[in-house]
Amino acid sequence: MTATSHEPGSPRRQLLRWAGWYGFLCGLLCALVGLRYVFAFGMPESNLTVIYILTAFIGQFVLLGVLPMLVLVVPVVIVIPDKRYVLPIGIVLAAIVLSLVVLDANIFAQYRYHLSRLTVEIFEPSTWLLTGLFLVIFLVLQTLFAVNIWQRVSNTKKYAGLWVGIVLVVVWAVGQSIHIWADATANSAVTSFNRF
Repeated sequence: MTATSHEPGSPRRQLLRWAGWYGFLCGLLCALVGLRYVFAFGMPESNLTVIYILTAFIGQFVLLGVLPMLVLVVPVVIVIPDKRYVLPIGIVLAAIVLSLVVLDANIFAQYRYHLSRLTVEIFEPSTWLLTGLFLVIFLVLQTLFAVNIWQRVSNTKKYAGLWVGIVLVVVWAVGQSIHIWADATANSAVTSFNRF
């Protein structure tokens, strides 16, 4: 008897679980790089600002890792549930995202503004060379991570990812709620973190 796409061990379900965990890992790696933004902000003035920074930071960077997987990898999984196609797409996507975050963090640390079309137009060739080098390094690292996560996902049928996803949605919602309240009440201690 063959596995259907709705059973826990089916290739489609395994690939969806892999995409979720892999996006989560990519978000964590981006968050490590993104600590530079938090250090540039300095010490917050209030406890509410600290809570906002933590929730916004975690929520935004995990979203940055998971969103490309949801938008580009999940449709491929639905149409072609084959790891020979899905894993390389996810690896390239994650390496590109991580390279762009490294580039943006370096620009922000130096000039205090984020990556934009204008900054890309004034890059020197050495910037492109360094970004290309980072991309190659990240492709190798992301391949190792992707294979490791695939082995873990294909050997287990646990649903811990569901709880991690729920917690991350709550964290993101708390951060957004604090920001909405701070924006409505003109609390600049919270809203000043936006540009970071």
